[in-house]
Amino acid sequence: MRYLKFIPSFFLVSLLLIFFYKNFNLLGDERYYGHLLSNLLILVSLLVLSFIFIFITFKNKINLILVLFSIFFSLFLIEFYLVFKTAITDEKYYTYKDKTQTKENLENIEIAKNMGNRYKVLKEYRDNNVDIVSTIPPTIFLNKNLPFFPVSGISNTFTYFGNENGYNVFYESDKYGFFNDNTDWEKNIDYLIVGDSQAHGCCVRKKENLKGQIEKHSNYKLNALNLGYSGNGALLMYATLKEYISLINPNKVLWVYNEQNDKDDTVNETYNEILNKYLTDDMFSQNLINKNQQKDLFLRKFYEREYVNNSDKFRKNLEINVDEWGRTLSDKPSKLDYFRNLITLYNTRQIIKKTFFLDYDLKIFEKIIIKANNLVVKNNSELIFVYLPSIHRYSTNSHIKNINKSEEIIKLVKKNNIKIIDLTKEIEKEYEDPLNLFPFRKHVHFNKEGFDFIAKKILDLD
Repeated sequence: MRYLKFIPSFFLVSLLLIFFYKNFNLLGDERYYGHLLSNLLILVSLLVLSFIFIFITFKNKINLILVLFSIFFSLFLIEFYLVFKTAITDEKYYTYKDKTQTKENLENIEIAKNMGNRYKVLKEYRDNNVDIVSTIPPTIFLNKNLPFFPVSGISNTFTYFGNENGYNVFYESDKYGFFNDNTDWEKNIDYLIVGDSQAHGCCVRKKENLKGQIEKHSNYKLNALNLGYSGNGALLMYATLKEYISLINPNKVLWVYNEQNDKDDTVNETYNEILNKYLTDDMFSQNLINKNQQKDLFLRKFYEREYVNNSDKFRKNLEINVDEWGRTLSDKPSKLDYFRNLITLYNTRQIIKKTFFLDYDLKIFEKIIIKANNLVVKNNSELIFVYLPSIHRYSTNSHIKNINKSEEIIKLVKKNNIKIIDLTKEIEKEYEDPLNLFPFRKHVHFNKEGFDFIAKKILDLD
């Protein structure tokens, strides 16, 4: 019977050994440090406590239990405050009536609500036997085990982009699946653009996106090529450069950085084994240029299988529910979301994670941007880092200045002697109300006026 008190300790030692056995191959991988260390700390802490319980008196056990209870109670109080604060902020955002909205804006939002349902738009065209597809962000394949990783959409296909400005945006993808004309690939390219949905041009017409605005403001003396795609983080941007820059030989490469989510997207991309090879092996390439037909066949089958033939999933993924002010209601957290965050100490854990594993995302980003700059310089081109601010800098529910470590990102780029255009400062200097640069003052992407302003600032640099 005297050995029964050792059972919890033996159990935890067994868990610790299983943990090391299962994760031994990950211990030297920096991508998993945060996850491994946090789990390891929990196991070791429980193991130490179990040993302490064996040797201390009953009175001290009671005292220790009270201390532990106090710690957990305090953590839940902190979490309750953080969840309550978040809920209030969210409620303000989703109930706020923007009195600066014009009648024309409100009418256009109603148009966007009726026209911008992706499911209805695509179904209508397909019912009329039109071969149309939606954009297929590469990031949807991050957690899939594929023989290769696509970085673009389906080639030479009528593609529906979306509706954020009161009109539907379609484009004919180019021969590699990007938002260009095929003839653009035959030109001498002055500006090669890489980035996420902002670079991709969501959701404005071809002549209104960054590529189109650069060409327009140069009186069509300069040529631009757009290799941006929705959802891309820095690693996918670098992978795109690695695969296609040799075909283009541009004078300048515009690295369009979106402070809204690029940093977090980049960390997620490193967990994909194919994409991570771009980070760890300078010689790695998927040779996607020569796999273009294979890529198109895969994406076409994926689109038909996952979306078209599975109509319920098709509808669920492509329907957009917005309110009368153009806000995407599907993004609004539910009471269950808040409760789940509370019982899992989500916000508290995020704070601890960011405090103790602060620099991993910055290390990864710096490693990628250095590799990208070296690749661009080797190609006799110049890398220009274009920093785009998030709408949350200006919206009613935020007023955050250092969003997603913006200050650290900018310092890091400057430290590596990469030319930078900080649109945050440029916009604040010239616009009293920056929300006018976003569709209906609500959507996260820039509108026609926003891309017009960005293009002018890029050309001013020359």
